[in-house]
Amino acid sequence: MAVTLGDDFVLPAAASICGCTDMTHEDVRRMIKSQRLTSMPAVWQECGWKTPDGCHVCRPALNFYLLADWPLEYRDDPQSRFINERKHANIQKDGTYSVVPRMWGGITTPDELRAIADAADKYMVPTVKVTGGQRIDLLGVKSEDLPDIWADLNAAGMVSGHAYSKGLRTVKTCVGTDHCRFGTQDSTGLGIQLEKELWGAWTPHKLKLGVSGCPRNCAEATCKDIGVICVDSGYQISIGGAAGMDVRETELLIQVPTEQEAINVIKAVTQLYRENAKYLDRIYKWMAKVGLDWIKERVAAEGDALVDRFELSQTIYRKDPWAEHVAQQAERYKPLATPVTGGCGMTSWIDIAALDDVPQRGARMIKTTLGCVAVFRTAEDEVFALDNACPHKAGPLAEGIVHGKSVTCPLHNWVFSLETGEAQGADAGRVATYPARVESGRILLDRTFLQARSAA
Repeated sequence: MAVTLGDDFVLPAAASICGCTDMTHEDVRRMIKSQRLTSMPAVWQECGWKTPDGCHVCRPALNFYLLADWPLEYRDDPQSRFINERKHANIQKDGTYSVVPRMWGGITTPDELRAIADAADKYMVPTVKVTGGQRIDLLGVKSEDLPDIWADLNAAGMVSGHAYSKGLRTVKTCVGTDHCRFGTQDSTGLGIQLEKELWGAWTPHKLKLGVSGCPRNCAEATCKDIGVICVDSGYQISIGGAAGMDVRETELLIQVPTEQEAINVIKAVTQLYRENAKYLDRIYKWMAKVGLDWIKERVAAEGDALVDRFELSQTIYRKDPWAEHVAQQAERYKPLATPVTGGCGMTSWIDIAALDDVPQRGARMIKTTLGCVAVFRTAEDEVFALDNACPHKAGPLAEGIVHGKSVTCPLHNWVFSLETGEAQGADAGRVATYPARVESGRILLDRTFLQARSAA
């Protein structure tokens, strides 16, 4: 190109992660590994971040890189995750959530189905849908009902399906030798075992698997991120499929004779993907960058070590977040409630919550008799109060990522100033703001502005 175009040729520069840094994803990952950076502030300092605490683009990426590279040293930061992963449910356009319990390998029982039906009735779930991943989705669950519906599903023996995660979603199976006259191997059993080994693992993007019991491929394994086709002589493992905006057929990675070897290869390639891929790249995009031959070579040369590192990480993350949040964080899902009347003497300031009720770089919704307000807390413990509805599509701003003195709407990534309520960048619009302050560890809100809003 340089010879053809001469002085007009300019080598395209690799894109930086975001406006907070000039470094690429690859640059940052190398620094995290080589300099043993085990916290987000360490990354910001060593890599010369231009902002004090990142943004909604870089923080989720850094959070993944750190937990993937240093599973024992790094503590996952929920405030650097998108709302779906922070609340362990998929946010819908109306601000409600969908709940998908895990069904190992697509297998369920009458008792599980009864528990799902009972939960749908109890919490008045408007839509119950069978998914393409052989599961059942409960759509329209209110945020404050999430811990309770999870507790009911946990009581029936079900755990989170991670339908919201950049991690293992499902392992789709056919019935294999259990029932099918064409089945060559126990595809259902292998799928269940794979799902139980891989569940909870965080990956650069969502990870979907399929296990088909014969080349007829009823589980559609050849359009999954990782697919297994069972044959008489063993298991054909292929990678790099897709069936969304891009459609890709998997390419053969290896054929192995035993089920355990298949499980180990899949763990190894999953860990290789976790350690080397750019955040938000599916396996097929990563494979296009590094080449299938490189993946084959690394899995062959480092397979056992990759499996060991994957298992080390899984000692931290192979657990049910629903049960954990029910036990430890249920109150975080409910809005804080306070009356607007009261105040102290002649003052218009009302006490609405303790500062610690709102997480750093986070927010809580406050319910008052004059309407709902989102209260935000920055990394420096400054507090701001805004209307909770984004002017674009009424997204709940209290569920967005807080960075600096801005918040990013969880629905369509509009960014708003916490100080002025003005939309940032190319977006247009404004959110109403209300005076708020911290006094003796308590958050105070000026009720006169809420009363003025109500009167208007």
